[in-house]
Amino acid sequence: MSLSSDPAALLLLSGMAAAKEKHPFESVDLGSAAKVLMAAATHPVDYAKTLIQIGHEPVPPRQAKTMLGRPALALPSVFR
Repeated sequence: MSLSSDPAALLLLSGMAAAKEKHPFESVDLGSAAKVLMAAATHPVDYAKTLIQIGHEPVPPRQAKTMLGRPALALPSVFR
C-alpha cells in the first residue's frame, strides 16, 4: 500500500501544503498589535504623569498672593 492510495495520508499531506502557503500577516495577533499601538499613543501622557509624581517642575514658581493677601509662591496651573 503506497501513500498515494491512502486517503488519510493524502488529506494530511494536503493540509500540510495548505499550512505552508499562509500569508505572513495572518499569524499577527490583533490584540497584541492593539496593545502596542495604545502604549505608543499614551506614552507622552504616562511620561508627564511620572515627571509630575517625582516633583519635576519645568517652570519656576511666580510671586502671588493668597486669598488673605499674604505673599506666596504659585506654580502654573489650570487657573493661571
